[in-house]
Amino acid sequence: MMDGGGRRTSEPGEPPNPLWKGEHWEWGESEQVQMRESNMETMYYNPNYNRKKHLKLRIKLRRKQTPAEAALWEELKNRKFLNLKFYRQFGVGQFIVDFFCPKLKLSIELDGGHHKKTDQREYDAIRTKYLKGEGIMELRFENVAVTTTLPRVLKIIRTAAERRSKQLADSSPHPPTVE
Repeated sequence: MMDGGGRRTSEPGEPPNPLWKGEHWEWGESEQVQMRESNMETMYYNPNYNRKKHLKLRIKLRRKQTPAEAALWEELKNRKFLNLKFYRQFGVGQFIVDFFCPKLKLSIELDGGHHKKTDQREYDAIRTKYLKGEGIMELRFENVAVTTTLPRVLKIIRTAAERRSKQLADSSPHPPTVE
């Protein structure tokens, strides 16, 4: 059923289909499903990602990024880096990671001087353990490394991304071979 604005709605008396929320209304349901299946970034359907209660904080962090975050984001955004989709200030559980690639389950963290404090190191260790438990690989760099040796940092990220891609491909179930 369509509403007055040409958007698809549920039938009268039928609960709204949550899969239509945020989709392109002019597309039919089969095109939407096909798009989701072909798009590896299905994290929008993972309730553990980008919790609504952290939205304002994530927006604030994006607006107040450090020079190192801005420099790295310039290299990662819009699929410039290995054609991978990265997000910045992305929520995973109760944590917000600086950069995240859902396809590779790869997190990149940039650490400023406050990360050397004991309480911050303990918090970082808890977060790293949590991310690892979620199957997410974490890379950490100091802000100064990004601002002074960005090509080297990108090379490390490239190597890790390629290794991670291979790991995920090797761990996925393969179809049986015919002998």
